[in-house]
This record gives sequence, C-alpha cells and structure tokens, in this order.
Amino acid sequence: MKNALVIFSSLGISFLPTPLKAQLSANPDVADAKSSTARTFIPHALVVPVFTPPAPPVEKTVPAMRVDSAITLPAKNSRTLTIIRGEASTRPDIPTPPAPVLRERRPLTAEELARLADRRRHTLQLGATIFDPRLSVVRWQHPDTGESYEAICGFDIGLLGG
Repeated sequence: MKNALVIFSSLGISFLPTPLKAQLSANPDVADAKSSTARTFIPHALVVPVFTPPAPPVEKTVPAMRVDSAITLPAKNSRTLTIIRGEASTRPDIPTPPAPVLRERRPLTAEELARLADRRRHTLQLGATIFDPRLSVVRWQHPDTGESYEAICGFDIGLLGG
C-alpha cells in the first residue's frame, strides 16, 4: 500500500483525505509530493528470476503432393482425423525390425522352484468388472492349477480398492 501511495504522490495525484495526508507527510518512508525523489524501505533483497524465452514453435514442413480427395472425421476428445487420398509417397519404406534374440532358458534350481511356489501361495491376483454400484463380477485363477473362478458380488467391489 505504501508503494502505491508513493507512486501517486510522486505523480502529484492525491486522493487521500487531509488527516491521512498529514500522517503520510510525517512518515519519512513516504515521499513528499513536492520532493523529486521517493524513499522506500525494502526489508529484504528482491529476487528476480532469470527470464528464459519460450522455445520457438516447431515448423512442420510437408512435401508437396497431389491430393485427389480428403475427408475429415470427428474423433474422440474434440480431435479430428483427416484422411487424404492422393499420390503415393516417395519416401523410403520403413525397414523391417531385426529378429529378436532368443536366449536359452536355464532350468530352475530347487531353491528357485520353492521360492516361486511360496510366492504363488501368498499372492492372489483379482480382476473385477463393475457393472453397477450394486453389481460386480470378480475373476481369479488358482495359482497352482490355473483353474479360473468367478464370483458375482452384490456391491461395488471398487470400494475395496486402496
């Protein structure tokens, strides 16, 4: 508020009632309207962040091509899909990906097999489909046999989520 008063008083503009003007003129931190310099007390150093200009927009260049027809279709999330029928591209084909490197699987040791069996015994993965706040279908598999199970619940199973 003091800074705004200093600006107005240095411009020679006064919107203050007379008693407040007297209080401000008695205050040494506020400049007098007749004085050419303003004195302002700043209790701490001002930190000014370094300005970094935004990156210029990327200019996309499209090679000139003949367009026979085009159609624009609405897509999800207020986006559009434009299909253009025209001349074939002159760019080279995408190379085929290299064949995956197959590595040999080593047989598991007895200790690793016991650790996997113990982990299967203590882990249960559930899959749920919530149809309604009053109807859910829960699916899971037996960890050892792989047999599938399914249960229909009369509540929203999503309420059990963390």
